[in-house]
Amino acid sequence: MVSEWRRRLAAPDVVGGILTVAVCAFLGWETRSLPASSAIFPNMVLFLALVLGIAMAVQGFIKSGGKEDRPARFFKNRRRFFIAIGLTVLYILGINTLGFYSSTAILVPVIALVFGYRRPLVIVLSTIVFVIATYLLFGVAMDYRFPPEFFQSQQGGSHA
Repeated sequence: MVSEWRRRLAAPDVVGGILTVAVCAFLGWETRSLPASSAIFPNMVLFLALVLGIAMAVQGFIKSGGKEDRPARFFKNRRRFFIAIGLTVLYILGINTLGFYSSTAILVPVIALVFGYRRPLVIVLSTIVFVIATYLLFGVAMDYRFPPEFFQSQQGGSHA
């Protein structure tokens, strides 16, 4: 019985859901230092991710209840997982050096190409639409100021 529970708790969706819940709880705790008006949006996103993490863990636990001779593989493609982690780290580092919008404009097509999507027009249009939508939502509607773009900081440090 113990090994059955251990097998079910080790299912990839259960582990992923539990990690998602833990990260959301930690980040939610960290938003306590933000002003209330600034914490609303991150807390909404974190709450949604937390609920989805719980749903993922529960569904994974239920699905793993079937009798299987061998345990499910944790990674379907380990190489892609580590590439995604590496690209995420580069993106985070790029935000402070290149700027948020420049890094995003680079990341979206790079991820598409690295993971095998090869329709150039769709990649270009989706990148443009995503960057503009992000700017309109955060830059205009929420008046949020990201780190300056690299070309802005080279022009005397003006923050637009």
